[in-house]
Amino acid sequence: MATQPIPLARAARRIAAAQDTHVDPATAAARQVLAVAEDAGKFVGAYRRATGLARRPGTNAEVRADLADVVITAYLAAAALDIDLDAAIGDKLTQVVNRGWRQPTGGDAA
Repeated sequence: MATQPIPLARAARRIAAAQDTHVDPATAAARQVLAVAEDAGKFVGAYRRATGLARRPGTNAEVRADLADVVITAYLAAAALDIDLDAAIGDKLTQVVNRGWRQPTGGDAA
């Protein structure tokens, strides 16, 4: 049974408001921008461990959790920067879907 999607932008605003009661709101944007990079690095490390490319093993569950952290943290950064991330994603998806693609390699071009 599929779970209902969580409205990430709304959840991020609630999390950001809660965080701002514990840290200086003036540093919220910088804190979240840096956190995106940090969580992306953790995701890469989890992937390396799960695929046997690191010294110690890892699990797909760790990869899944760390990738979710990247997305959540991106929404928190968007909230701190006053960016409508859902709209930005929609705009970017339109660009990605409509851009040209490289011809496959290894064969003659038609």
